[in-house]
Amino acid sequence: MTGGEAGTLRIQLLGPVRAWRGEQELELGGPRRRAVLAMLAMRGSQAVSRSELIDGLWGEDPPASAVNSLHVYVAGLRRVLEPGRARRAPGQVLSASPPGYLLRLEPGQLDAAALDHHVTQVPRSLAAGDLAAAARSLDAAQRLWQGAALAGIPGPWADIERVRLDELRLTTIEERIDVMLALGGHHQAVAQLAGLIREHPLRERFRGQFMMEIGRAHV
Repeated sequence: MTGGEAGTLRIQLLGPVRAWRGEQELELGGPRRRAVLAMLAMRGSQAVSRSELIDGLWGEDPPASAVNSLHVYVAGLRRVLEPGRARRAPGQVLSASPPGYLLRLEPGQLDAAALDHHVTQVPRSLAAGDLAAAARSLDAAQRLWQGAALAGIPGPWADIERVRLDELRLTTIEERIDVMLALGGHHQAVAQLAGLIREHPLRERFRGQFMMEIGRAHV
């Protein structure tokens, strides 16, 4: 999908919210405008109602100007995502879809969707006994991260999604270490776990993996 412009649209949520068309980064505007883009992108080409967007931006106590502000954010995103769109012409990328809006994305355009794809491949590879394929999927998933998910994005929706995505990131790291150990990478795993325990001292699975390997080394 190009939306009538040169280059494919790509959106990053696994880090600061950013977007590119081809190699050119787009100027998305302020944090709340980026939050609207993130909410629409995460829904995966399904409409998001105005009330959901307002709740996600401001929670239970939105300002009186919330509806108008949302309209301004969407209009700004449309100008950025489809700069060649004729005035009053329907959007091909970001369109009204009563009672809200819809962002049309295809496979490969959203990093969070790519993450989900890689993660879902892992249990299939493990069930087939293909540890190398599982490792490749986990490595590909980890490479997608460019910092804390939705960095700098305000609102209740972003707060909840950050927690979910961070948990997914840590679970992916834990699974990668399990696969690394199964493939014989004990020294590499122990070194990585030592750093992870310092970074996440309350993460019990990291500590358990580390203690198991230390115990194995002394057998």
